Amino acid sequence: NHRGLFPETLHVPLLMTLPGQKDGVRVAARVTNRDIVPTVLSQLGLSEVNPIRDLVAVADGSAQAGDRRLWFAHANDLQIACRDDDYHFITTLRDGFRFGLSPTGPNGIVVAKNIPVGTHFLYDWKADPSLVNNLAEEKPELVAKYLKALADYRESARPVGRQAREISTAEAADLEALGYTGD
Repeated sequence: NHRGLFPETLHVPLLMTLPGQKDGVRVAARVTNRDIVPTVLSQLGLSEVNPIRDLVAVADGSAQAGDRRLWFAHANDLQIACRDDDYHFITTLRDGFRFGLSPTGPNGIVVAKNIPVGTHFLYDWKADPSLVNNLAEEKPELVAKYLKALADYRESARPVGRQAREISTAEAADLEALGYTGD
């Protein structure tokens, strides 16, 4: 299931082919799918784009993505995370988030663990690329810094409209099987 805001679900390859392109380039810079539209508009000559948002400029080396803080949100705002040049930070915003496996119940049945609201994860992703050593309790000042950055980010984000429709029980079951939960 798609659950959690760890690299296994966030690190998704982006492949682009442009007119006249001959050879591919692998780029290690942190970029986001939010850079696709500005890049396409720039390539069509319809808009100027900040070079760090232009995937072509990042790929050809004429611009570096630099120290960018990228934000990620789990379905229904159960968790939100960011990654910058130093850390990968995750915080749990709502009850009901289940992640990982835990032997519980009779006969050691394995189930997903409930992650309580307010649970934070902080990883030095360069030193710990597998994100095994959670530094949140060890570095509360950094957790506070990231929570402040999160509050600023959420305050500055444009509200997105929401449209709901009734779904069948079968559709709800299919969505839940894919990891989408909530109202």
